[in-house]
Amino acid sequence: FRYVYSRNDLELNAGSDKAELGHQTHAVHYDLLYYFADSDAKIRPYVAGGIGVKYFQGVGTEDPFQPGMDLALLTKSTQAMFVGDLGVGVKFRVGSNGIFRIEFRDYITGVPENVITAAPGASIDGDLLHQFAPMFGYSWTF
Repeated sequence: FRYVYSRNDLELNAGSDKAELGHQTHAVHYDLLYYFADSDAKIRPYVAGGIGVKYFQGVGTEDPFQPGMDLALLTKSTQAMFVGDLGVGVKFRVGSNGIFRIEFRDYITGVPENVITAAPGASIDGDLLHQFAPMFGYSWTF
């Protein structure tokens, strides 16, 4: 099981103008890993995939006059959605109990239409939203 917190800005571009709104997500998911080396190897490359739930939250101050507001608006609202994730990584054994991990993940959801809202008469094209995330970590085993 894994919990991942992310904070960045959502951005809508309309020509040379752009609208921004603070954005954070919380993801809880379960992954299956397939290793390409034995558990006692010093270097263990792997692939990962899993499913879970991702909670989107617009934060900050909304601008009532956003560029491109005739197409879509960034809103200070929330939405929970199913998430799938795919990734590749490598674990390095450090001493007898330490493990250093480097990985790259793609968190895939639908477009959170409560947070990125289509204007009346408009629609949001595209069914998927990808969040690419380089990650690293250190674990201590007992």
